[in-house]
Amino acid sequence: MRLCTVLAFVPLAVTPYMAAARAPGEAPAGTLPTRISERGTTVLPSGRLLTPLGRSFRVAPHPFGLALSPNGKTLASASSGTGPFCVTLIDRFASPRLRQIPENAAGEKDVPSVFMGLAFSRDSRALFVAGGDNGAVHLIDVSSGKPLAAISCNDAANPESYTGDLALSPDGRTLYVADQAHFRVAVVDVSARKVVGSVRVGRYPFALALSPDGRRLWVANVGSYEYRPIEGGTLPYPAFGVPSREAVVGVTVDGKRVPGLGSPNAPEALSVWALDVTRPAAPKVVKRIKTGTLVGALSEGGFAAVGGAGPNALVATASRVYVSNGGNDTVQAIDARTGRVVATIPLGPVPGSRVKGAAPFGLALSPDGRRLYVAEAGINAVGVISTRANKVIGHIPVGWYPSRVRVSPDGKTLYVANAKGFGAGPNGGVSFRPGPEGAYIGSLMKGTVSIAPAPSDAALAGLTAKVLANNGFPGTPPPANLAALRKAIRYVVYITKENRTFDEVYGDVPGARGDPSLARYGAHADVAAAGQPSLTDVNVMPNHRAMALRYGIADNFHADGDVSADGHRWLVGIYPNEWTETQVAAAYGGKTRFSMNAPGRRAFFGSDASSTPEDYPEAGSLFDHLARNRIPFRNYGEGFEFAGVSEDAGAEPTGARESLNFPMTKPLWENTSRDFPIFNMNIPDQYRADQFLKDVDRWRNGAQMPRFVNIALPNDHSAGLDAASGYPYTASYMADNDLALGRIVEALSHTPYWPRMVIFITEDDAQGGVDHVDAHRTILIVAGPHVKPGYVSHRHGSLPSVVHTVNRLFGLPDLNQFDATASDLTDFLRESADAQPYTAIRPDPRVFDPSKAMARYGRNSVRRDDPAFLQEQQQQAIERR
Repeated sequence: MRLCTVLAFVPLAVTPYMAAARAPGEAPAGTLPTRISERGTTVLPSGRLLTPLGRSFRVAPHPFGLALSPNGKTLASASSGTGPFCVTLIDRFASPRLRQIPENAAGEKDVPSVFMGLAFSRDSRALFVAGGDNGAVHLIDVSSGKPLAAISCNDAANPESYTGDLALSPDGRTLYVADQAHFRVAVVDVSARKVVGSVRVGRYPFALALSPDGRRLWVANVGSYEYRPIEGGTLPYPAFGVPSREAVVGVTVDGKRVPGLGSPNAPEALSVWALDVTRPAAPKVVKRIKTGTLVGALSEGGFAAVGGAGPNALVATASRVYVSNGGNDTVQAIDARTGRVVATIPLGPVPGSRVKGAAPFGLALSPDGRRLYVAEAGINAVGVISTRANKVIGHIPVGWYPSRVRVSPDGKTLYVANAKGFGAGPNGGVSFRPGPEGAYIGSLMKGTVSIAPAPSDAALAGLTAKVLANNGFPGTPPPANLAALRKAIRYVVYITKENRTFDEVYGDVPGARGDPSLARYGAHADVAAAGQPSLTDVNVMPNHRAMALRYGIADNFHADGDVSADGHRWLVGIYPNEWTETQVAAAYGGKTRFSMNAPGRRAFFGSDASSTPEDYPEAGSLFDHLARNRIPFRNYGEGFEFAGVSEDAGAEPTGARESLNFPMTKPLWENTSRDFPIFNMNIPDQYRADQFLKDVDRWRNGAQMPRFVNIALPNDHSAGLDAASGYPYTASYMADNDLALGRIVEALSHTPYWPRMVIFITEDDAQGGVDHVDAHRTILIVAGPHVKPGYVSHRHGSLPSVVHTVNRLFGLPDLNQFDATASDLTDFLRESADAQPYTAIRPDPRVFDPSKAMARYGRNSVRRDDPAFLQEQQQQAIERR
């Protein structure tokens, strides 16, 4: 595990944003590149801006836990992503001191894993730390940082527990532990240091809160379903979509029984439960409360809600319990006596907006009870709610993806954990100097803890205006020629690939802001591998180069996710929620293991990249959006890579063998090809192209082409080398991907739909490479008759830009706040057309022989999206520089 030895103190002030005026169609960044400016304005990969109030302190990646000691003198954050998994203690606030526990890898034997949960002892001398994957709670001495004990929550009835949020009783004698693996709360006797009780609660308990008298424990459950194995084997495709009767009661497919999921609105799902803990060792469930908008109910947007409330944080007083509904952008107040919801408070800085994306994650109440602070992860802000008026009175700018917020005992200071800090920055190029964490994007994504004065009511207006400006609200204004473009362009094709940065592919393109020294897959690349001849001056991806010259590319375009698991969600218009963000970070650090032995672990998806009901937003994905607006679509290779899937050799045509009863949304299930593989590195992209071209032939011969087509071409991810199977070099995977892309564009250009078509081509993430601007910068090609020839866009764009542009071309409303405020891609487009067809370019046969790959494919069985493999790739790229 890498060390995180430097935890820097960075004093920050809100400074004016000096940039060109925002043009129609542009995100707040305009044409500025992504950059980290710790004393000024940071430009995020999304094109949004950061100007955090107060002072920021760098900590290890992904701090999803935050606690303040009862005496108010020590702050603890828990980092549970990529590595190191650790706790940071901050004290002496006038001149802050930071201490990381464990300090280095040698200390991992004492604190081997960390996940969210923190609780100080009542005397502030000790700290309880949830261990997550190891199923333990660790006790640490605050003064020395030394471990005092490890309390295991595993037993014969509850093996492989996964410990999360913690709550300590007012007398300090009992610790309550959320166990996500077994849908339960475990009860720990602090003096005996052992589990003395346990009670099953709802699905995936995510947050706990005790009443002030300690007699009632409140539990927020973010899960939708308990997933079960398919009986009798595996299936090449999910058995059902939701909503459907089959999804509720189950179905038999090919002689295999697929259990039903039951109702998404069952009491165990997406709910808040109350436990009577007057006898701590024998807790009893006394209330089950459904919060927010029910799945399938009419949403504010006027459609049936695809995703549920996602209650994810709690604050309890003697009379009220406040819960944040991450899926609905609301905070609700519950009467603590009756369990009735008595107030619903909408979040988001644009009053009346129906699109979601504030993504509340954490809550804290001021000591006087008058203010409720909400960590709004989606808009990089802390919302301020008046508990008397039950309304938002302002927003405070903080760091990227605030996850938790705490308030000092005197109410004058706010503490905020920002899971993504300031971002990654560059991870290659002449000026990049890797530190001990290396160049892997996940390791570079340091978190921060913000310490800021609690603003007065009068100051909130200015701070709210800053939040609005930073996020681009109320939305991106449309271009003047939008009506003409809608008439000219009727068909959209969206081709998505895997893991490449801009510099790797286009660093040597004239007129684009690239670093030629990093263009290892450019037009004049050197190609080498152990045991193979070294090649020089190779055009590794000739179709990518030809399309850049003939059509258009962007040199300021970014992946919003860090890795494939969150990147694929962003691709299809899903902004990852608290469930996804915490799971992805821990999984890529090797601390979230899938297992059939615990019901909760069956949904631990690791690097698997498809959305499940736990992370469905209220409005769903781009596919749901198209379906409810009656835009015909067809999907190839996206949407059914779930936890427990097998992607071994011989899994064609779908590339998958599903072992659990995960659903897809019904529109996607109905409109996805059963003959086209998902991510499976045993299958060449030439096979994918062959399968897709069968449908293109039908469209050429009279069948109606859908207005939207989504295609996944993943082999530029790369994997292990095998010359006999057609992949002697890493560049061979790039050439395979390049040829498949060229063949698809060529075929589409010979259909009658080509004169009214545009093609967007990008990557799900950029984790496999290096870039001198930012580790998130990736490629975007816009191809088709209406694209300005040889155009290089400098507009700051990201994956929601594609969704935004699709919506604009089809005349659809915004899907969520992220596409609403992203730059659109209409600067590439013109009303006139050059409908000359495209001709695919064959690869250098020394690098890739497609006939050999197709003859031998299936023999090179590799693990998908292995983070260690990707980190090794990046290190090799740096060494070649």
